[in-house]
Amino acid sequence: MQGFHKPQSENTELMSVEGLADFLGISVASVYRLVERREIRFYKLPRHLRFRRSDVEAFLEDRLVKPALEYERTSITKSLVDRLPI
Repeated sequence: MQGFHKPQSENTELMSVEGLADFLGISVASVYRLVERREIRFYKLPRHLRFRRSDVEAFLEDRLVKPALEYERTSITKSLVDRLPI
């Protein structure tokens, strides 16, 4: 995949700013904004920023919006459990 770099010492894929922007479908400026706000983990190398693939996946997972049905089931289950005699 373009934008990824595999260090030879580890089996870890690192992504450049441009690679991350392309991967997420956002602008390079938006990536720098995420970095500035510390919303995504990154490595700061001399004159370069790099992003580990697992950190990018965690970033995306944190922003996953669940379907409304999952929220309804959770709240219904909680209300039923609250009604149980103890």
